[in-house]
Amino acid sequence: MRKFLFILLSLLFINLQLSAGEIDSKWIVSQNPDMPWRLYKTSNMWNYLQLNTATGIIFLLQFDVDGNNRGVVNIINSDSLVYDGNYLSGRFTLYPTDNIYTFILLDQINGNSWQVQWSFESEKCFIIPLEILDDNSDETSDETLDKPSDSIEE
Repeated sequence: MRKFLFILLSLLFINLQLSAGEIDSKWIVSQNPDMPWRLYKTSNMWNYLQLNTATGIIFLLQFDVDGNNRGVVNIINSDSLVYDGNYLSGRFTLYPTDNIYTFILLDQINGNSWQVQWSFESEKCFIIPLEILDDNSDETSDETLDKPSDSIEE
């Protein structure tokens, strides 16, 4: 009897663990990776990031269900981040971080990455390159961190 009770409780525990790890299917959105535009959900129910996966251009989509103004599109990055002429859908992708306002943009071809910051206030939205630190110092190996995002050169 003890053995049966132990097995029964073990199966119940395993079932609870599996069901706790399930993801609500309404949040899984199938997107075609061959298309140049993708939407990324933020932790805020009214905001999405729209990424051009071939250029790295990003818009913040904010919508509302009340009032006359149903939505706003704010520009986070209006400049292409492709400097080699290799515009391929799927080249860029966004990764969320633990900070709900911050994503990491990754160029999957050359490995360059940027911090993408969204905000409810358009003037606080920005994108800045993340630089590789030189192993021999605390300084970055390039001076592009001090340049505005619209003047980044490769």
